[in-house]
Amino acid sequence: MQIFDKARLQSITGGNAAIESELMQLFRETLDKCLTELKIASDQETFHAACHELKGAAANLGADRLSEACTGVGAAAATLEARAAIFAQIEAEVALLRAEIG
Repeated sequence: MQIFDKARLQSITGGNAAIESELMQLFRETLDKCLTELKIASDQETFHAACHELKGAAANLGADRLSEACTGVGAAAATLEARAAIFAQIEAEVALLRAEIG
């Protein structure tokens, strides 16, 4: 599975570089917002909602590994320790993604 599928982004934008740039900026903003929400989430519901938002944003633009890391979080995020482990996995995927997309 690719870290980032640029072909998916290009298929969404028709290869329009300006639109690609705008979508990537919006994605980066969503990414930062969701990471903050995940980091400070004090309950399972809030954590799950942020994962769900990040999963969708990542899947839409071709960041499949990040999307996968956010999948199936629901019951798995029942404890603070579990949420910390999931967050660490998501952070690792984000680091790889940022290295690839800049």
